[in-house]
Amino acid sequence: MSMDALLRASSLLNSGPSERPIYSMGMSPLLLPFQLVLLMFAGWVNRHQLDVIEYLQQENRVLKKRLGGQRIRFTDTERRLLARKARAVGRKVLDELETLVTPTRSCAGIGSSLHPSGTTVTGAARAARVS
Repeated sequence: MSMDALLRASSLLNSGPSERPIYSMGMSPLLLPFQLVLLMFAGWVNRHQLDVIEYLQQENRVLKKRLGGQRIRFTDTERRLLARKARAVGRKVLDELETLVTPTRSCAGIGSSLHPSGTTVTGAARAARVS
């Protein structure tokens, strides 16, 4: 490396932030309105999703109140569907929500209670299979 190249490299390292640009190309002024519209659209979508979630939570509260503590019986197919959706949402979020199905019921034991053929295994058959 020549002495000239070393001097140039050291001057770049020692230069202050105002002497060299952070980005090589400035942002186009045409993109600013597009970014504003995109930001407004994202905010609207977020607000709409929050409204939908709030409505569904209120609907669940009304249905739970109308059931009055009665137990809801789900089919194996419904249980598998709810378990799949519950895993995607996560246990912490489910604990915060007022769900019709408790997270332990929807997340745990689904795979172990089903036979590979898709039929439900009874308690006695499951105990015999485990031992």
